[in-house]
Amino acid sequence: MRGLLAPPRPWHVMLAPAVPLLALLGSNVGVSPPEVIVWPLIIAMAGGVLLWLLLAPMAVDRHRAALAASILTLLAMSHGMLLQVSGLFGTRLIVPLLYIGAVVVSIRMLRTGRPAAAATAFANRAFVIAVLLIAAPIVWGEAVRARTLVAPLEFSREQRTERPDVYVLVLDGYAREDVLRDLYRFENRLVPDLRELGFFVAEHGAANYAQTALSLASALNGEYLPALGLPENPHIETRRGLADMIRASRFFTAFADAGYHISAYSSEYAMLRPAQAHERPAPFGHLDEFGYGAVEASVLPMLSQSVGLTRGWLSASLHRRHLGWTLDHLASNGPGEESRPESGRRSADGGRLTPTLVFAHLLAPHPPFVFDAEGGPRRSRIPALLNDGNHWRVIAGQTGEDYVSGYVDAVRFLNSRVSSTVEAIVKRRGRPAIFLIHGDHGPGSRLKWDSPVETDMRERLGILLALRFPDGEVPPVGARTTLVNAYRAVLNRALGAALPPLEDRAFFSTWMEPFAYIDVTERLSCDGCN
Repeated sequence: MRGLLAPPRPWHVMLAPAVPLLALLGSNVGVSPPEVIVWPLIIAMAGGVLLWLLLAPMAVDRHRAALAASILTLLAMSHGMLLQVSGLFGTRLIVPLLYIGAVVVSIRMLRTGRPAAAATAFANRAFVIAVLLIAAPIVWGEAVRARTLVAPLEFSREQRTERPDVYVLVLDGYAREDVLRDLYRFENRLVPDLRELGFFVAEHGAANYAQTALSLASALNGEYLPALGLPENPHIETRRGLADMIRASRFFTAFADAGYHISAYSSEYAMLRPAQAHERPAPFGHLDEFGYGAVEASVLPMLSQSVGLTRGWLSASLHRRHLGWTLDHLASNGPGEESRPESGRRSADGGRLTPTLVFAHLLAPHPPFVFDAEGGPRRSRIPALLNDGNHWRVIAGQTGEDYVSGYVDAVRFLNSRVSSTVEAIVKRRGRPAIFLIHGDHGPGSRLKWDSPVETDMRERLGILLALRFPDGEVPPVGARTTLVNAYRAVLNRALGAALPPLEDRAFFSTWMEPFAYIDVTERLSCDGCN
């Protein structure tokens, strides 16, 4: 090891994987915050060093082994980009020729005994320059980017003898009962199960917006987006302002100010990371949408297929693990006194236990569809990415894979786990609790991102929306309530606020123009009806 680390040290082994990852971040910084690169970068750097250590015993010169490792790492992580470039020339032969050339060059390097100290120093400088050139615009953009801030809600709090715990479970893309029955031919047993547990389930519940970021930014701030400073503007594409509004949302701020311990489970969407959270439970090695994109852009999908696995095997496995781990953790860490964070600490106003807000976002039944009908791994030739609607259908291409069957299987899995998870929490002894379970938008089998006319709005905006108050109280919401009013109702009941309900409206916007809102409220009860 001492010989391997003798000067000049081959820092390029760790810098090489940073180049394609920074390039990927640069193309996604309008959606993803820069910190999403940290975990993939650590893994990629570790992989580059490991490859060097594996090649070093086969090489005559350690510097040449490091150069070979950097070449192979850079090529393996740029696979997706190379495929795109080769497509511009109308042939895919460029990619295998590059791999063959890289392997030949690497073998020659390993077998050559001439010192490569000068080449190592050059590679170090070259990769440092490349990293700086790619990172500089990202850093500058973050430095000058105007943050979207939301003023906290101003309301008087009714004095209560005891604050209830609050559980919010977001099931991404979960449709309401009539949509599943009419469009998917699926009778949803989760709804009667929830009603048996004392939930009010809105028969015609709806999201206010058709995209996750817009929907949750609005709901978590208890207002429609124009009132929050995001007026209609078709020329704005970046969604980073929505991430700002979610991270510093009024909902989490109000509970933090009220003395709640906030546990926000790590989401596979990087924008869903509230700044006020005291803890962020997560399975080890979890990825977000940027990490999944980095895996798909690498050579790993091709290697998976070459050994008989599905192309998205790694990402799908991590996704399944994330969902299962989160549900398991929720079930075993309910509002009972024996498992409460800070359960030994008493508040100053009567010796009560610290109340808890638990927030969990599950990226299901939203694509990627990773479960079969029995809840096992689903074999798929589609990349394990987060595309939905016609974007998903384009990727599915000629594979013969069906959106409806994949979605229904995902719903079956969730139903088998959500009921038991909620029941475990409800039956746990301890404080009274409020539960809010909802989709952030509906599914996308009939979604066409660039065409509001061709999109089924009832499918896309009709969501599961279930609310349970303590002691059998009936939540003051109606059959057609929307998310913004459900969150206001939770604030009112938990914190003693008196926020009046807003008019229930629903809006659609295209993917490329997320802030060009189209009021589709009148279409929620008729699109796609049979």
